[in-house]
Amino acid sequence: MNYLHINLLINCPDLLEIHTLAKPQAVFTYQNRSILIKLKSRYLKELQAVIDEGVKNYGLEDESYWNLIRQTSIKYWLEWDRNKIFDLTIL
Repeated sequence: MNYLHINLLINCPDLLEIHTLAKPQAVFTYQNRSILIKLKSRYLKELQAVIDEGVKNYGLEDESYWNLIRQTSIKYWLEWDRNKIFDLTIL
């Protein structure tokens, strides 16, 4: 979820479903060669479940929601192997 996405959710409560449109992926280009890295769906589903539960339990403006996101981020950063969680595509 990026800043714009979060901003839309906070300022437009009617658009709460927009978070399902987020795509955790990036394109990197070096010397006219590009690669797409994209979070594997298994990991995305796990993250989405935490986010959905946090929104349901706390709402986006509650500090408890952001604490949950911080704690979850640190947990996954330590537990997940960054060499295995992404699909790589040469463009």
